[in-house]
Amino acid sequence: MFQKLDWGEKGIKINGRYLSHLRFGDDIVLFSHDATDLQERINELSIASKEIGLEINTAKTKMMLNPFCTREQMEVEDSPLEIAASYTYLGQIVTGDGDITPKIMQRTRTAWSTVGRLKHIFKSDMPLSLKSKVFDQCLLPAMTYASETWTLKSAHIQKLRTTQLSIESYMMGLTRRDRMPCS
Repeated sequence: MFQKLDWGEKGIKINGRYLSHLRFGDDIVLFSHDATDLQERINELSIASKEIGLEINTAKTKMMLNPFCTREQMEVEDSPLEIAASYTYLGQIVTGDGDITPKIMQRTRTAWSTVGRLKHIFKSDMPLSLKSKVFDQCLLPAMTYASETWTLKSAHIQKLRTTQLSIESYMMGLTRRDRMPCS
């Protein structure tokens, strides 16, 4: 369907090439500098989708604006699209202002959720060397998924470090009473 759409010179220009959309399965993101162009492409996508028996779910379709843009209302077949401050694409929270704090919070919650699922391992008599391998192979990837795209601030780094140390303490069976006072 996308091969039939003539969007070669549409979207945003990055390093001399146009990026008009991202797609993975049934998740699609459209990019544009111009509201009129974007509305035209939404209409084209809707028509092309119908030709092959697909339909855009307007309840799940959202639009996000650059914070410096004036608000424009978009529609899919006379159904207005909700303007969202953020959305999730392929498991990543995308925000218009570039703030990654929600991503950091999501990743730390995911890491703790993974700890909960692996509690039977961390509370067992398994050697610490094996527990640390579980930590390295299961927990760190859960906490740092897509971190190569993050622009970290010191508060984000501190949150990740604190979470990591808390999980490691839990894994070793340490409590607050086990801490040594600083001298």
